[in-house]
Amino acid sequence: MTPRTLTPTTSRERYLVLLMSGLPFLMMTLDGTIVNVALPSIARELGASLQSLQWIVSAYILVIAGFVLMSGMLADRFGRRRMLIVGVCVFTLGSVLCSITADETWLIATRAFQAIGAAVISPAALSLVTNTFTDKAERAKALGWWSVIASVGLALGPMLGGVLVQSMGWRSIFWVNVIPGIIAVVVLVVWAPESRADKVKPFDPVGQVGVVAFLLTLVFVIIESPRLGWTSPAVLTALAICAVSLIVLVLYERTKAEALIPFSLFGSRAFTTSILTLMLGVLGSGAVLFTATLYLQNFRGLSPIEAGLFILPMALASAVTAPLSGKFVAAGRTRGVLLVAALLISVAGVAFWITSEVAVTAMLVAFLLMGLGFGALNDPVNVVAISELPNDKAGLAASLISMGRQVGQVLGVAVAGALLANDLGADLKTGFEHAAVPTWILLIAAGAIIFMINVVPRRSPPVAARQDRAGATL
Repeated sequence: MTPRTLTPTTSRERYLVLLMSGLPFLMMTLDGTIVNVALPSIARELGASLQSLQWIVSAYILVIAGFVLMSGMLADRFGRRRMLIVGVCVFTLGSVLCSITADETWLIATRAFQAIGAAVISPAALSLVTNTFTDKAERAKALGWWSVIASVGLALGPMLGGVLVQSMGWRSIFWVNVIPGIIAVVVLVVWAPESRADKVKPFDPVGQVGVVAFLLTLVFVIIESPRLGWTSPAVLTALAICAVSLIVLVLYERTKAEALIPFSLFGSRAFTTSILTLMLGVLGSGAVLFTATLYLQNFRGLSPIEAGLFILPMALASAVTAPLSGKFVAAGRTRGVLLVAALLISVAGVAFWITSEVAVTAMLVAFLLMGLGFGALNDPVNVVAISELPNDKAGLAASLISMGRQVGQVLGVAVAGALLANDLGADLKTGFEHAAVPTWILLIAAGAIIFMINVVPRRSPPVAARQDRAGATL
């Protein structure tokens, strides 16, 4: 059957596009956290160290962050539907390879391969949605539901992972992607509409290499410095490459009219604040999920299922607050939503700190608060950031949002692991009561900074709002 090329005209057709694009996106977001609850089992079976566990999680996120901008450009050029299908195929194959790996090194490598597909899925799926929902109010609602998918995928992963790990072993967390991946490909091939940008920018190899080099060396330094030492040749070399790549990236990209990263966009306070807000929120939640799943199993002695069920309040709360925040954003209440979300995130950090010293069931309250805050955060960030770009740059907007999300998450995992490494013993159990405290403080700080950068009202609406392309302002 020939795929449709026109934008769906009815509300039912538009929401079917949202549903079809959302299934692959749910798969990739779910896989970003489903592995967390399996980490203790992986460590026991493969003999993995804390650093290896960090790389198993970080390799997936890092590849997405490094290549998502190029993937957005490819989606704009070759078609969002086509690239989405390619992304799902690579992701599904990568899942199979992860499930049959024999050691920790190959698991890290296959996770990176799987992430190549995920890097294509994210911008292709979101840009397909934003080009389908052209009405500003309807788009805000659609992005609210998109935020539900993101929140549920990130938060539901540990719970589903716990059930699979305890019943079928850690390899089963990758098998779960195969059947949905096949279904998604079939549905996208048969029905999904195609769309592409009228004008796309050329490939920027210098920018792409610069992004990958900067992120890879930055994460390497954070993860490996506790083990190797800050004065080791490997860490010092990585620091030098990180600094040089950042300088070259900024200087070179600022001279290009069609840069991979359009630094001119960061002259907009709305755009910059939105991306920074998203990064901080995801950094805090990523750090907590990595720490909490190890804490609950290795220190509190919970089973994988029990540890996964502790994340359920976060998943449910995120699913509830995400569409509600979308309604407030559509009504022009974006700034208020962000401030409330920031307060909830900080309070959640305090709750984690307090409940880690009492009955373990009290920690459910902390997960609930974090879910409320994180769920409310996504929609206003998506709406404002996307509104800063014209519709024919939807792929670029989606890519920048996804990159900010992935960078925040990989930094959260890297920093959390580095903080844990200072106090944990070789068995990943000794000293956890003290090792986890800096992570809870990190979540408090993330919420506080989000509040501070959003508390001052904007003097003027975003550029896109002045051109009537968006339904909400900061």
